[in-house]
Amino acid sequence: MPQTVRVILPVYNEAAIAARVAAEVVAFARGMGNDWHFVFVDDGSTDGTAAILADSLAAEPTSRVKLLALGENYGKGQAIERGIEGATEDIIVFTDGDLAYSLDLIPEFVRGLLTHEIVIGSRDLAYAQARREGRALPPGAPALRRRIVGRAFNLLSRMVLGLGYPDTQAGIKAFRRDVAVDLFSARQVHGFGFDAEILFIAAKRGYTVTQIPVTVSANHNYKMSKVKILKDGVQTLLEVMLIFVNHLLGNYRTRRRRNS
Repeated sequence: MPQTVRVILPVYNEAAIAARVAAEVVAFARGMGNDWHFVFVDDGSTDGTAAILADSLAAEPTSRVKLLALGENYGKGQAIERGIEGATEDIIVFTDGDLAYSLDLIPEFVRGLLTHEIVIGSRDLAYAQARREGRALPPGAPALRRRIVGRAFNLLSRMVLGLGYPDTQAGIKAFRRDVAVDLFSARQVHGFGFDAEILFIAAKRGYTVTQIPVTVSANHNYKMSKVKILKDGVQTLLEVMLIFVNHLLGNYRTRRRRNS
């Protein structure tokens, strides 16, 4: 029996590319058949992103691509959780709504769930492979400063949370539905630290995880990123400490795994 898939695309203030992204997602959805559904979650954009997406999707004759517009900016983790609510699909995937990662990667993530409960993307694995083979870093690789910040965050995640992944923050991950519901219902932080948090909870609850090397699309412009390296980097580091405090307080103890 074919598995059904829900792909969640969180977006925030992406008016400049919203129409193009919507067109690409619609074209991809048409090629994937009726078992695949796509949900844009607009996280309270203030630049008209939601209106542009709504207009772009209005002409789509199927209901496979939808828009959920949130009235406020809650943070990426909360936006994804809202996209999961009410899901009946077997598989939940989230990927950056600016299409930093090619949509063509998603079927590989879905296949990974045949043997594991969670599949995460890893840019570091892709970069390490390129270095081993003597190749230049893949197109779209982040600038040196961003790589340094990312490495510092992952080092702290390993030291404080015991996470063994070289890249917890890649914005493409896939879950079996009951696992996604469990992890996101237990989530406590709302900013960019949510990726590390759900992987920390997954480790505590014994979920199986596999990693897939991924590269950022060559046309993804890091200079236009909504992530302000210093400010958001500090916030994310503070969230790692908050995750550890929540762990000490037993806030991740209750297992809320369910099949609905």
